[in-house]
Amino acid sequence: MHRSIPQFARVSGLVLTLTVPAAALAEGPLDDAPAFSISAVARPADTGTDFSNRIGMTTERFGAWGVLGFDRTGRHVDGNNSTTQAIQLGVGGRYLLATPAKATAAPYVYGQTTTNRNTSDTDRDAMDDLASDINRYSLFAGFGGEVAITGALTVAAEIGIQHDVVDYDKEVRLMSIHTHLDTGLLLNVYF
Repeated sequence: MHRSIPQFARVSGLVLTLTVPAAALAEGPLDDAPAFSISAVARPADTGTDFSNRIGMTTERFGAWGVLGFDRTGRHVDGNNSTTQAIQLGVGGRYLLATPAKATAAPYVYGQTTTNRNTSDTDRDAMDDLASDINRYSLFAGFGGEVAITGALTVAAEIGIQHDVVDYDKEVRLMSIHTHLDTGLLLNVYF
């Protein structure tokens, strides 16, 4: 079993423990739409939980955002150090089927596209070059539900399909394409 599943479950449990009791007291955050939003997004991954941010604008039914994510991992094995970094950029949007309100989940459909740029710092230059030559492009589509906690704060959960293309194109071209189930937990702030 991957380490990411228990870690994602702990993060999800903490957010739900903090937010569910407050949901019954909330007014709708989009009553005075349009509103700007900042969202923290947690998604399970093979290496743990991936965190990214969505910064956008939402009207009463439509929303659009930009994605900015950063991931850094490091390892020390047999005296060798390695660090890998990934920067994620993207755009996305959603259509709310209802507006989030007090203790009522508002369903929505969403789509998003992202690209990852990787760098690596190891004791071997060839590995560093290889990591920076690999490009990843992802397309997400699915549905979610959002519940108001306060007049400016909501929590949401998403489930959908993620389609990834990993591309390496130097002296030889290698490509990996796969599609899988994707889930996410979001904390949204509207202002």
